[in-house]
Amino acid sequence: LSFSLETDPEIRQLVGPSQIAFAGLPHAPPVERRNALLQSCTDRQQPRLAIVSFFFFLFLSLFQTFTQFGYNSDFPLSSCTVGQEEITFESRFILNGVCVILRGILSRELMTGSSTLQFDEEKAAEDELRRQQAMQQYGDRINAIRQRFNLPQS
Repeated sequence: LSFSLETDPEIRQLVGPSQIAFAGLPHAPPVERRNALLQSCTDRQQPRLAIVSFFFFLFLSLFQTFTQFGYNSDFPLSSCTVGQEEITFESRFILNGVCVILRGILSRELMTGSSTLQFDEEKAAEDELRRQQAMQQYGDRINAIRQRFNLPQS
């Protein structure tokens, strides 16, 4: 899977660093937008952060909505730290079949910043183990059916 991250030209463009901006409440006054940004980061039930990247384009059909500047998506946050001047966050998800980690920093005042995309080896290994276990279970089930009905083994 990391091979795909390195060779897929569309994903390669996302590795970054890329400029990002908070996309929540785009028509609200800046103070209201900042409050929404902070609320998004501190919501412990379902922390999500709506961001837009100025360099990601429509090939990311995985994401929910699009803008004329790039894509706009709610990212589920795996971690978020609110500092005096900046917000750092991390989001783990699957992009074009590749487990990735999006890490970013946003200015609290400007609500803009940068992000990088990296291959998530830990999650990829977990997913591969689950896939192998599922394949083994299906193989065992098929063999049990073959034995039960005296079918030839392949």
